[in-house]
Amino acid sequence: MVDEPFYDSRTGLTFGYLGSEFRLYGRVEGLFPLSSLPAQKVQEFRYPWKPPEDYVNREDYELEKSTSLSLRISYVLDWFEPFAGIMYRLPYTGVLQEKSEIDPVFFRQWEAGAGLILGDFYVALGYQKPFQKIEDRSVERWAYRQAGFSPRPEQTPLLDESFTLSVFFQF
Repeated sequence: MVDEPFYDSRTGLTFGYLGSEFRLYGRVEGLFPLSSLPAQKVQEFRYPWKPPEDYVNREDYELEKSTSLSLRISYVLDWFEPFAGIMYRLPYTGVLQEKSEIDPVFFRQWEAGAGLILGDFYVALGYQKPFQKIEDRSVERWAYRQAGFSPRPEQTPLLDESFTLSVFFQF
């Protein structure tokens, strides 16, 4: 398990169009690191039955600003609201960057779901999945090793899929 000992701040602007049936939402968001990483790598053993926790450090990681853009479109059918959306984030992993990793530039994901309008309450269930497939570069790595070059490191997926549950109260 890796502990990320830093603080970040999230700020954003949401805009949209709310028609009688058609709705369009957009969000521009920024994540800003507020603290710095420790200088040296530290391992802490808390319990004998748990693996040690590794803390990220300045030698292997760096903190960067991150920007996220999202768009969601929906159509209201009385009390039921199906929706679909897309989200782009730069850089790929967000605020914490591993110096030795070569990841795609953008993280992109799509979402689909439905919401229920219950008076002043709104309950939504959504499904999110990234667009990027992690590339299989095992043949390329083998060829580079045979030629004596160091190959690109393997990419790790941020997530395979996720489900979201949102509850809103309108006042």
